Amino acid sequence: MRKKILKNINSNLGKFLPPNPTIVFGFSGGADSVVLLHLLLKSYKKEQIIVCHFNHNLRGKLSDRDYIFVKYFCNQNGLKLFYKKENIKILAKKKKIGLEEMGRTRRRIFFEEVCEKVKADKIILAHHEDDQVETFIMRLARGTGLNGMECMKINDGIYFRPMLNASKKDILEYLNLNSLNFVQDDSNFDTNFTRNFIRLELLPKLQELNPKFNNAISNLISNVSDVNAYLSEQINYFRKSFLYEFGKLKVLKLNSKLLEARSLLKSVMYKILIDDLDASEYVNSKNLDDIIKLIYSSKSSGQVHISKSLVVEKGYKNIFLYNPSKLYPEDFLCKFDNKKHKKNFFEFNFKKQNKIEGIYSYLKVISPEDIIIRLNKPGDKILYSKKKKIKKLHDIFINEKIPKFIRPYIPVVECRGEIIKVIGVRAKSFFESESESNGKDVISLRYYSKLLEVIL
Repeated sequence: MRKKILKNINSNLGKFLPPNPTIVFGFSGGADSVVLLHLLLKSYKKEQIIVCHFNHNLRGKLSDRDYIFVKYFCNQNGLKLFYKKENIKILAKKKKIGLEEMGRTRRRIFFEEVCEKVKADKIILAHHEDDQVETFIMRLARGTGLNGMECMKINDGIYFRPMLNASKKDILEYLNLNSLNFVQDDSNFDTNFTRNFIRLELLPKLQELNPKFNNAISNLISNVSDVNAYLSEQINYFRKSFLYEFGKLKVLKLNSKLLEARSLLKSVMYKILIDDLDASEYVNSKNLDDIIKLIYSSKSSGQVHISKSLVVEKGYKNIFLYNPSKLYPEDFLCKFDNKKHKKNFFEFNFKKQNKIEGIYSYLKVISPEDIIIRLNKPGDKILYSKKKKIKKLHDIFINEKIPKFIRPYIPVVECRGEIIKVIGVRAKSFFESESESNGKDVISLRYYSKLLEVIL
């Protein structure tokens, strides 16, 4: 058993830690953390191990006793110790959250502060297989998805759990074989705490049904991890392939392959909201379901307000994600000047020439000095095509399937009070032509919009 746990932990240390690392170790003084610290001292120099002890101030003198033990252990082994004490009960009451959650949050903040201060490579925690099984049952009882079922990871960002594959039985045997002292946390026997209830009341019943219950759950978590790894690859592929960024705007192109896999699309949207938009505080199952319903609805447009600072908007086969208070059309007015202009999502310039090579449009106007370019506005109309039919821009946008989101940003060319060109719209006005006329000079209009290129 001793060789087994040593081999297991040393394998994880060698796999996930760099040579000669500096590590922060969360040391409670309990059996699990004593065993792991004892093993770490066999593998690393004492100067490489920075010990952290967090006092939750929940057990009065017993909490102080734990600190005294930790301090003595560190002094005996020449280890540097960082210590912090907070009243978790008061903090939890203020935030209106549970003691376990508040304790975990404050403890992690402390560990990460120390990690940054000493420039450590990893924060090592003494979680083991039994902790993993308890976490799985807790999450299952509260309702979780595939990501939640994966539970804790051996290597998880800055955090590292080298004992996660070791059972509590193995840990206690190692403790006894090496005659190691530790402190017992009496609160671990208080079944008012959910985790303790699962460990002391529920798990024994499940293990009666299946003596290898812990192994079964560990195997299930491993399988879920494999599935999640595959899904993560697919999600990242679709994010890289169909998610575009334009400053403060993000656009997801609803490719047919993505639409074929509803559950995958939901995962892609979740990943974008959490990772790309940092909206974890506001995203929940309801608004995520609302987004998916909107995407698959027959409506060409619609919005889901995730928060005051985040709107998800559908526009035909596109999803626009933006902060409405920070993204809005910048009004402007440009005159004919042979210069390049960048406004909102468009680049454009006019030029007077007698050749039309490589231009997008050429405008039949008598006086180029009268040309201006501005944002379109409600009620704008244009003389449309050679039939001289007047059309509202609103109707043209619908016919051309221009998403509602982009419409307020679209510029128009105006001459003597009359709109002669809608930039970015394929439909041609009466004032446009594709060929040079009688060898006379023409006004060429060059324009480009990466956003329009993506969404149309």
